[in-house]
Amino acid sequence: MTQRNQGRVLGSLGRGLYLLLLELGRSIDPVIAGQRLALGPGLYVYVGSACGPGGLRARLSRHLCGRRRRLHWHIDKLIVAGLSPRLAIAIPGEKLCKPRAEPYLALALSATRAFTPVGRGIGSSDDKIAPTHLYKCTVPRCREALLVASLVLPGLPVVLEPSDFCNGF
Repeated sequence: MTQRNQGRVLGSLGRGLYLLLLELGRSIDPVIAGQRLALGPGLYVYVGSACGPGGLRARLSRHLCGRRRRLHWHIDKLIVAGLSPRLAIAIPGEKLCKPRAEPYLALALSATRAFTPVGRGIGSSDDKIAPTHLYKCTVPRCREALLVASLVLPGLPVVLEPSDFCNGF
């Protein structure tokens, strides 16, 4: 993505949902949401929303570029424990925030064989529909499976990699 296109894309993201693809190189067992998670090496996906001030640009900058002042969300704790963000699929759309469509995106991942739920209440402590927002990817082409899953929602998904997103910010 060129610097010029990067500015256009980031400036137009607004609020919406995202899928964060994370890689874990070694086994870890962090305590998140009051439970010890046994996470083995592999690819994981976190379903999140960016419906507050700053929208997707601020939230993805926090996760992809390490711009966090304190550990606030479960995903912050997972990243500090060793999961490395590899890319984000942003799904811009103000309509995805009210009512929140995040639980339905999480359920879409659960409905496929490509993703296995991890834990209960991870990233979803305020979600009464989806039991978790963290999934382990079980297929070799995880990026493609995520793109397909993102199509359950209205809006055009935008793939952002840290090298595209973080340079210049």
